[in-house]
Parts: sequence; C-alpha cells; structure tokens
Amino acid sequence: MKNRKIGALLAALALALASAPIPALAASASEARRSEPRVALRARPGTPFAAGDVLVGRRLGLADWYRGGRLLATVADPEGLLATLAAPGGEAWADRLDLRDAAGSPVTDVEDGRALFLALGPPARIFYQRGRRPNPRTVLMTYHGGYVMGASRIEAIFWGPQWATAAFAGDRIDGIDSLLAGFGGSAYAGLLKEYATAKAQATSVAYYLGHVFDPTAPPSRALSPREVIDEACRMAGDQPDPAAIYFLYTSSGLDPVEFCAYHTWWTCGSGAPIQVAYVPNLDGIRGCDIKDAVTGHSPGLAAMANATAHELAETITDPRGEGWFDAQKDYTGEIGDKCAYVFGRRPVTLADGGQWKLQTQWSNAAYLAGKGLLNRSRQAGCLQ
Repeated sequence: MKNRKIGALLAALALALASAPIPALAASASEARRSEPRVALRARPGTPFAAGDVLVGRRLGLADWYRGGRLLATVADPEGLLATLAAPGGEAWADRLDLRDAAGSPVTDVEDGRALFLALGPPARIFYQRGRRPNPRTVLMTYHGGYVMGASRIEAIFWGPQWATAAFAGDRIDGIDSLLAGFGGSAYAGLLKEYATAKAQATSVAYYLGHVFDPTAPPSRALSPREVIDEACRMAGDQPDPAAIYFLYTSSGLDPVEFCAYHTWWTCGSGAPIQVAYVPNLDGIRGCDIKDAVTGHSPGLAAMANATAHELAETITDPRGEGWFDAQKDYTGEIGDKCAYVFGRRPVTLADGGQWKLQTQWSNAAYLAGKGLLNRSRQAGCLQ
C-alpha cells in the first residue's frame, strides 16, 4: 500500500500532456531508451490506449506513455508490470494493460493532474468495425497448445433496464435466443470440428442455457474487459461454469471506438475461470452494420447476431488465448478475424431452421485445398 501511495504521488507530480515531439522518439518509438522495459499497445476497449501507443519504463516505478513519438503522460507502474511484459532487449506487444486512478477505478480518458496507474487486466480479442483492421497477412491458423472448448454451454446476459421495454428490445432478445439455441449441431458450427484437439474433440456441440436480465444501468460508454468480467462474475454468483461462454449484451452502445464486439477471459473472485463475450447495442453503428436484406431481421439484431457468431466461434477455438490463432509469433487474429465481413451467397441455416446472415469462418483445410471464399487479403479459405 505504501508503494502504491508513493506511486500515486509521483504520478500526480509527473503527469503531463506535451505538444512538442520528444527527440528520442520523434523518428521512431524504437529509438527510445533501449535499456528500459518497453511495450507497444493495441487498442484497448474502455481505456485511452490506442493501437501503436508505446510505454517506456523509467526508474522510480514510472513509465512514459508515447503516441506517434509524442509524450502523452507519465504513469505509475508500482508493480513493475512493464518489466514482466517486455521481451528482454526488444519490444513486446501488450493487450492486457489497463489504466486505473488512485481509487482503483478504470480510467477511460486522460485529465491533467490525475494520478494514473498501470494495472494488469483481462485481455480482449477484438472484432473490429469494417475497415478498421489491417488485412490479414499470415495464412494458417496454428494451435498454440492451450485450452480449446469441446462441448460448451452458453448463457446470455442482457444488462440494462431498457431490455424490459418491448419498444427497445424489438426482435433482439428473441432473435439472440434463437441464434444461440440453433448454433449447436448446425452445419455452421460443424466448421469448428477442424480445430478439435485430443482433449476437445467435439467443438461443434453447444447447449444454450437461456438468458438472464440485470435491470441495473450499465455504463453509457464502451465497457472495459475488467467491467465485462466483473458483471459476468456477479451474474454467475462468483461461481461461473468453467465450460460455459457468457454473452453480455448491454443496452448501452459505443462511444467512438473501433470495435463491434470482443471476447475476454479471466477469473472471478473465487478463483474460478470464466469466458465472456461482450456485444454492445449496435443500433446505428455503421461499421458493424452488415446490410442484411434477406432474413427479415432488424438491422440491430442482424449486427448483433453476426458479432455473436464471430465471437462464439472464436471463444470455442481460442477461449483463453492459448488455442487457435494465426501463425504469426505474436497474436494478430483468430478464425473469425480472417473472414470478417465475408458472407456467403445464401443465409446460414441453423439447427432449429432459423436463417441468418452470418460471416464465414476460416478453414485451413479449405485454403490448402484451394477452396472457400476470398478474404480481404485474397486468401481462399472462408467457409459458411
């Protein structure tokens, strides 16, 4: 606690916004002090971090936060997180760092004079809005030796008092119920069998447990992964089913961010592991609109359903960041990311007969056989 208070005082004194380029970083972040811990960041939902931001460690438990070669702020790192995340002698990418204030609350924007702390939090595998993510470069999905879900269970959480209002909910609650109930055993889910492992051989089996409501008001902005985990743990009574995927649908939408949804994982206060996918209210979000003119679903439901299918497939095949994702040394994409916004000519029919406009999923086998639809990098391997 004493170290945290010292860090708070140091950060409060050192926090500053600068408009002039810092010479050591003006040309490139790689020219920063090479002897100090240094990590690059990805866009971080619910935090001020943007893709490409760089954190450079300093003495006395501080870290300089740069964007485009300019110093944004100096933040406290009392637990030495940068040193544990940075690769020795080289730059590492981090997608687990959060910013907290002196009271421990998540920080979503930067204000002059506020003490900021680095904190380790749940990761986020992000489904970006259309046109916000670079085209895939690597080809094959690679198994990284960790947990893959076999027979999974799914529960939906609708958070917000508006979900109790028919005018607001529209067709979305019944629609999500139908989508999640029809997924398991469908041909669309059958695509995931390719990513089975010795310990998880039935990746297409999924049981929908139904939905629950939380009538309290969620934050009006995009949620951080920590907030997503906290809500799901709370609704699970701090004893989540370790073989379940909890889908969190908020009545609140998005502030100006780059994503449509994401999935995350962590542990609840009891120590029990949990997997959660977060899908906010996507009504009117142009980058998430899939322009469904076939199934008769509302635009909001169509966008939510497509984001749900994307996150469901990725959570089954890579539930805790050690399953299936691309062959690049550092994570850049899962099976849904490689085929984002690539749709087949006909709607997907699920096991209950429901029809949906859902994106394709990546298949190594289809790519190696020269089959499948082309993704944005002209790689043929997307199937529905």
